[in-house]
Amino acid sequence: MKTLPEEAGLKPEAKWVIAEGADGAAMTRSIPIEKCLDDVMVVYSQNGERLRLEQG
Repeated sequence: MKTLPEEAGLKPEAKWVIAEGADGAAMTRSIPIEKCLDDVMVVYSQNGERLRLEQG
């Protein structure tokens, strides 16, 4: 995930991000920026096709 904040213009004073799933549960979580930059993986496809809504 390290590339995304750089491309989006992450401000140096930012401390948290909001992660939101696209599945039916519509879960939303606040995550510290430091944790995101360390061990978050952003996935948009699997096995050669776009992720389904059921997968979040």
